[in-house]
Amino acid sequence: MTAVPAPGRQVGAPFEHGVLTEAGTHPAALTGDGLTDLMQAILSVAGELELSAVLERFVQVSAELTGARFGAINVLDNRGASTTFVYTGVPTAIARMLARPPHAQGVLGQIPDEGALRLTDLTKHPAFRG
Repeated sequence: MTAVPAPGRQVGAPFEHGVLTEAGTHPAALTGDGLTDLMQAILSVAGELELSAVLERFVQVSAELTGARFGAINVLDNRGASTTFVYTGVPTAIARMLARPPHAQGVLGQIPDEGALRLTDLTKHPAFRG
């Protein structure tokens, strides 16, 4: 039996943010709108779990899938104020300083204007403040 791709997918077209590797040696490319599919899968599970647990797992998996050393997600309210900040890979000393959600200043202040930020080096972003 051959799997049939979902409508609108381009079979074999690599996901625009890179190629993911399975546990084996064969590359597995996310195709079409793979990030949307991943988010929908996560959200389908979210109804049965605590939001904090879902966000923590989402950040961990996202960092693993992209090979990122650090990962974070900042949840904003309708005014753009940070309500929840979840991160992974951050050293313990730094994590202690992040006990509450950060203010939307510097790079974080750019998120509502730019949507999601995918940065190779946070310190190189023009809004970085240290």
